[in-house]
Amino acid sequence: GMDDKINLALSGDREERMALAMDGNRAVHPHLLRNAKLSIEEVAFMARLPSLNPIVLAKIAESSTYTQNLQIAKALVYNPKTPMTSALRLLDRLPSSELAILAKRTSVNLRLATAAKDKLMRRKA
Repeated sequence: GMDDKINLALSGDREERMALAMDGNRAVHPHLLRNAKLSIEEVAFMARLPSLNPIVLAKIAESSTYTQNLQIAKALVYNPKTPMTSALRLLDRLPSSELAILAKRTSVNLRLATAAKDKLMRRKA
């Protein structure tokens, strides 16, 4: 049941947390971030999941502990479910080489690609 899933999210091991991150029940996802055993690698994995609750993606994006990690910042920017304001804010964390790739991609939101292009131009100026 739901209570069992929440308890697993809060105290489960790595395999259980990853299974819950991929679970279709998005109400469980916020509880995963409150697990004391959660690793940076797991957060990076979760940040790549388009099925993850956008609220959780925004919470990850707000955490400087997580966004200091380039892998997480990049995953959040490329995840189509990350709220646009969060993704735009994270562009500052990406290196110029990544901004150049992002600016040329057609599979990302046009606003995001344009912002990446603008940031790249400002860095070069």
